[in-house]
Amino acid sequence: MGIRSGTLFGLYQGVPLTERGWNYGNMLPDRIVIYQRPIESVAASAEQVETIVQDTVIHEIGHYFGFTDKELREIEAMKIKQEDGKAER
Repeated sequence: MGIRSGTLFGLYQGVPLTERGWNYGNMLPDRIVIYQRPIESVAASAEQVETIVQDTVIHEIGHYFGFTDKELREIEAMKIKQEDGKAER
């Protein structure tokens, strides 16, 4: 599955769209699991819990569309960079 050490906030379970063929069917529906305790253990406030959950859901939806963890980390890094640029203005 490719899970590295660290805190796991969420998990996509299913077959990414990019891997589905013409004969895809008779499968359980895809799902995203969000792990409450790890999120609450690192969050300092309710607002931070909300932010972590939003970021986690977006990350896991990325897996549904076929993005790898590496690609998603690059996208997330660009997002952070853009947010930092807006904050400096």
